Amino acid sequence: MRRTARVACWTAAAVAALHFVLPPVVSSAARSYLDLGESGSSSCTVTQLSPFRLSARDIRIGAIPSQPRVDSVEIRFTPWGLLRGDLSSLRVSGSADVGSLLGEGGKERIPDATTGFSFDLSRKSGSGYAGTLRGKILGGPLFGSFSGRTLREPSLELSWTPAFSGMELPALRARASAVTEPGTNGATAVSARASIALDGCPWSIEARARAEDGAFEAEASLPDGAFDLDDPLVLPLVGAFAPEGLALETLSGCVTGAVRCAKSPSDPVALWSVGVRLSDFTAAGESSGTPFSVSGGRCWLPVDGFGGHFDVKPFGVLFNSAEFGNIALGRGSFWFRSDLKTLLLTEGSVGFCGGTVRVYALHLNYERLDAGFTLMLDDIDAGELLAAFPGVKGRATGRFYGKLPVSFRNGRQIRLRDAFLYSPPGQVGRLEIDDSSVLADNLLAAGVPAQTCRDLQKALLALDYTTARMELTQNRETGLGRLAVKLEGSSKDGPAEIPVRLELNFNGELQDILNIGISAATGRFDEIPAGGKKGSRR
Repeated sequence: MRRTARVACWTAAAVAALHFVLPPVVSSAARSYLDLGESGSSSCTVTQLSPFRLSARDIRIGAIPSQPRVDSVEIRFTPWGLLRGDLSSLRVSGSADVGSLLGEGGKERIPDATTGFSFDLSRKSGSGYAGTLRGKILGGPLFGSFSGRTLREPSLELSWTPAFSGMELPALRARASAVTEPGTNGATAVSARASIALDGCPWSIEARARAEDGAFEAEASLPDGAFDLDDPLVLPLVGAFAPEGLALETLSGCVTGAVRCAKSPSDPVALWSVGVRLSDFTAAGESSGTPFSVSGGRCWLPVDGFGGHFDVKPFGVLFNSAEFGNIALGRGSFWFRSDLKTLLLTEGSVGFCGGTVRVYALHLNYERLDAGFTLMLDDIDAGELLAAFPGVKGRATGRFYGKLPVSFRNGRQIRLRDAFLYSPPGQVGRLEIDDSSVLADNLLAAGVPAQTCRDLQKALLALDYTTARMELTQNRETGLGRLAVKLEGSSKDGPAEIPVRLELNFNGELQDILNIGISAATGRFDEIPAGGKKGSRR
């Protein structure tokens, strides 16, 4: 009897220890393990611990943004089942609020930033495991089904339908499977595969991963992401984020990409790389009423990194041809370097008017939208350049060269300094302006003498020029601009050949001077500014 009483007492003490002593001890140990640097922000409360059951609640990891938490965990098992790696059942529920991670634009698109889930798993006698996952991510419903002959060979199918304001995005569907097996040196290795697709889209993302003894490697790829304007993903994105005044008629291309990440047991951080490529890009439509088109566009963006550090490798943007209104561009090639704050153009060129425009020293600050660059015009055909201005009707021969330094501040204040366009010495070109009344009227309104305007009209009917030069400068102290135009050559007046030497100088506000040129080229009289210094003809 005494022995039986002692056994009963020890048993009661053990049960009491399991129910009253171990839970707070385990809770304290869990809190210490989960604390990632924010003192007092992590928590874990173990409510029950026995040889057959573990229950816990209010598991928080405070060092992770948005304070995610596991509301409750309940695991049922048997001691002999744990030795085999089997459970009787598992129930987990959790939630998070990611509103603090969204910017103002994100909060408009995602009014419900809460995320919640519940996962139920149970073992079916003779048929392995089956489970369901239900939840909500960023306002959209999430559903999943779990199956596996054992926990060492699980598979999961997921579906999630985004619920963003003003955007009807297609549902995302994913499949994943994993295998746990003995690895080298007695370690356990885990291999996993997954695929992700969108309803109505022909492409999918394929991924694989393997982890063993503190090392892992993972990669994902999008082998063929062909798209067009009617794509169920592209159409809502264009409708939601296209700039005001943009109306697309066609849009197509192909996106491919790859992500890789690996870590060895001896490395403290993981090495990773991301590569995205766009090819066969074509777009056409109108921007604020002006037609545009791009064909043969392609670009790629490679990024390497380790841990939280990254390095954007030089990347290129190329196209075969582009048009914007009356401006037609040939083959373009631009190479950049970038970081989180700035964009640097290392090399750029584009075909224009039978010649080439090269871009140098482009430097853009993302935060302030400050930028500066220089355009160099090489071997530009005078006839094609004249045709680019709808306000002037006529023909021209000859070649031109030029320089156009441009800078702007805060994305708005444009500055031009020391720009010029000239015909090379020794070249003889010809200008035949059928109707230069638009040009003459603009110059007359800008203050050029009437006789000079009439003489210029007559000379431009058939002018063989030996010198053609335009210079635009700006005084760095006063900010005032100066436009100097010089033409030398000869024109026909019947059988007689009349020498022509024209020099025009405009001084004033730089924007007013630019408006004179824009108005003369486009024929828009309503934008001609008042003022400007009179020119002279000799």
